[in-house]
Amino acid sequence: MLFEALNETAAYSLTTMLSDLRNGVWSEVRSAKPIDSYRRNIQRAHVIRLGELMNDESMLRSDIQAAARAELKAIQSLAKTRASSYGAGMNRYHLEDIVALVDEIITND
Repeated sequence: MLFEALNETAAYSLTTMLSDLRNGVWSEVRSAKPIDSYRRNIQRAHVIRLGELMNDESMLRSDIQAAARAELKAIQSLAKTRASSYGAGMNRYHLEDIVALVDEIITND
């Protein structure tokens, strides 16, 4: 983040990096393709780690916490929107669970 502050135009920004990560980790959901169990676990871990970053007291309301919260909300919105694209089964249940998990993380902040 220091490089970003010193050289905004050449830096790979925190928000761009998080967006790129989200687009990769959640690519199946964005295109309504089946999500296998490995990818569901990666997606769940992504949400949990963002929650840990958001609630890390050592960061004292830093940009990282704000960005983590924004990413969680973006993931939650994607999961809500795309859940109906899947029939009953693990893909839909996973996305509904992600929505609930993000609610839980943000509520406990």
